Amino acid sequence: MPLTADEVLTRVARELRPLRSVRLGPGLPERLSALLPRALVTRRPGPVDACVVAAAQVSTTGAVAPEPPRGLCESARRTLVVMCDVARGAAPFLSAGTGRLRPVSLYCELAVIDVCADGAVVRELAPGVSARQVQALLDGPAAPAAPRGAEGAPALRVPADVAEMRVLRDGSRHGLA
Repeated sequence: MPLTADEVLTRVARELRPLRSVRLGPGLPERLSALLPRALVTRRPGPVDACVVAAAQVSTTGAVAPEPPRGLCESARRTLVVMCDVARGAAPFLSAGTGRLRPVSLYCELAVIDVCADGAVVRELAPGVSARQVQALLDGPAAPAAPRGAEGAPALRVPADVAEMRVLRDGSRHGLA
C-alpha cells in the first residue's frame, strides 16, 4: 500500500536525524523542519551533510527535474529527493539520463531508490508494494518502455533481498522512535 506524504517525510526524517547539518529545499521538504531538531536544519551557505529537494522526475544519472534552486545542493555530501505522486503514474518518475553521475536517494510513496554507479537500485519497498508495481510505473502512459541503462539492462534494479520499509508495532509506519 503506498505511503502518505507524511509517512514519506517521516521516513526521510529518520534518515536525516543522525546527521549534523541539512539544507531543505522549497515545498514538501520544508515540512521536514517540524520533524527534525532545529539545530540540524541550516540555511547558511557552505558544506552540509545532506540537502533535501522535491522533484517530479529523476534521471538514471541523478539529474533532478525540476532543477533545484541554484546553490542548494552543490556543497551537500548527499542529495535526497522526495516525491509523492509516483503512484498516480502520470509520468515516468525515473527517466533515462546522460552525462556525469550525481548520486541521489529517492524517497517516494512506493520505495526508496538509490541512483548510484550501479544504476538505480531499490533499497526498500513500502509494505504491500511489489517490485513489479514500481517497475510498471517507470513506463508511464506516454513512454513505450522502461528506460534502459547503458548496456540495455533495465534502469531500475530490484535486489532479491530488498527490505520492506519498517512498520512499527503500534501500526504506524516509519516512526522516529
